[in-house]
Amino acid sequence: MMQQYKGAPFEELIPHVFVVVDVAYSGESGASKTETTKMLMQYLAFLGGRAGTEGRTVEQQVLKSNPVLEAFGNAKTEVGKYKLGNPKSLHYLNQSKCYELADISDAREYLAIRRAMDIVGISQKDQEAIFRVVATILHIGNIDFTKVKEVDSSVPKDEKAKFHLKTTVELLMCDVDALEDALCKRVMITPEEVIRRSLDPQSAVVSRDGLAKTIYSQLFDWLVDKINNSIGQDPKSKSLIGVLDIYGFESFKSNREQEEYTKDVDNQDVLDLIEKKPGGIIALLDEACMFPKSTHETFANKLYQTFKNHKRFIKPKLSRTDFTIAHYAGEVLYQSDQFLDKNKDYVVPEHQDLLSASKCSFVSGLFPPLPEETSKSSKFSSIGSHFKGVLEAIRIICASYPTRRAFFEFLNGFGLLSREVMESNNCDEKTGCQKILQNIGLKGYQEFLRAGQMAELDARRSQVLSNAAKVIQWRIRTHQARKHYLALKKQTIYVQSRWRARLACKLYEHLRREAAAVKIQKNVRRYEARKAYKDLHMAALTLQTSLRAIAARKKFRFRKQTKASIIIQMEGAYGQKRT
Repeated sequence: MMQQYKGAPFEELIPHVFVVVDVAYSGESGASKTETTKMLMQYLAFLGGRAGTEGRTVEQQVLKSNPVLEAFGNAKTEVGKYKLGNPKSLHYLNQSKCYELADISDAREYLAIRRAMDIVGISQKDQEAIFRVVATILHIGNIDFTKVKEVDSSVPKDEKAKFHLKTTVELLMCDVDALEDALCKRVMITPEEVIRRSLDPQSAVVSRDGLAKTIYSQLFDWLVDKINNSIGQDPKSKSLIGVLDIYGFESFKSNREQEEYTKDVDNQDVLDLIEKKPGGIIALLDEACMFPKSTHETFANKLYQTFKNHKRFIKPKLSRTDFTIAHYAGEVLYQSDQFLDKNKDYVVPEHQDLLSASKCSFVSGLFPPLPEETSKSSKFSSIGSHFKGVLEAIRIICASYPTRRAFFEFLNGFGLLSREVMESNNCDEKTGCQKILQNIGLKGYQEFLRAGQMAELDARRSQVLSNAAKVIQWRIRTHQARKHYLALKKQTIYVQSRWRARLACKLYEHLRREAAAVKIQKNVRRYEARKAYKDLHMAALTLQTSLRAIAARKKFRFRKQTKASIIIQMEGAYGQKRT
């Protein structure tokens, strides 16, 4: 198999690790891949260098582009000219404890950067404007805010803040009131009215930092475009040599958001953990950034709750903000304390309008007017949503390889993109390929495709197959669901019939027992009533007998007494007569 892939075209055989190894060199982090890339660039620039333009060769321009871009990662400036003073007094330069490095002279570095800017084709006028913008950013960072009597309102804190505000206005060549309003107020447009809302000091600081980030981002993009245009490819050239330097796997002492985007992960579960929508780390980060009161603690707690059962996500025992991801090359500990700050990328129309209206042509050129729909409201977008390390690397790789397909391979692979080709039985290969390209709006010549077009074709083919798979899945799921439903219905009817029979039996038994109970109750009540009647009858007879006996005895005594009295009376009368 290895012999089969040796020297084979990249797209000819099925995907395999051997074909990648055949066209690429790799190594761990620190294996000098980047330094090797620089040597390749130097050699290629020397080979393809056109005649020097104003004493500048392509080789020099390529080599001097790196120092310029690296320098603006640290924002070197002219200190005295722009009223900057001691670097330790500038907020944006005072975020670490590193002010000086041994054997490093800022003055020499500054002169080297100016020479490099000359070589890459940046004019003196543009250089002055660049340093004016950098100085502006540093002054913006020193504008502090304080509360006023109005609720949730803010103004520049003191005379120092007002000085930096005034200096910023001078450098940007804009209106001082417009700058203060852009920092301290926000405009909300509703269908009924335009509402101007004041910001509290904390929100004003966020607005200030957002303005600084916006300016610096546009400046850096301008530098990149300027350098690319200066050393760019001849428009008439038909060939291209690309040198791609892809990062290696690294785990630093402090891993924050920018490293997360460039982790070279190849496991799907790790990709889902980081990038899945909704529910991935970046999606949760974007969600947290849209809430003003979110902090890195609340973001970390959200991660802990969401991924507490995820095998790739580990919560440290002694930290409330850190988390660990088990990458394919090892576990990496991340600190979330700067995730929210580094992920926020607000497009604020007030800032855009302020900078577009600048009287400095360089500044206004950095900020062309926004489209009308964009300028209506502030929209949130995150850095994470723009740059995904793995996907970005794949896109760069795809852009570096032209694609060639034979007609029959192309027709067999992408014929399903054209209904006409699929329905035709006698369509020749070349005509079929042309119909496919015409149908999807791409232009192909012979069997070649420009870089990127094959990726689009693959995407469309995948979409067609995905749609077909969805239809098949829908049919199968419908059949399975109906089959399951019918079986469930049959079982339900059977269970219902059994339960109804059981309930009927229970009801009959209940009625039978109830009838028996009624009969028993009737007999018991009759027995008790008869017994009570008999007892009452006997009691009545006894009472009557007793009463009759009493009456008889009373009558007997009366008669006895009457008889005795008669006898006594007779004896008395008889005695009187004898006397």
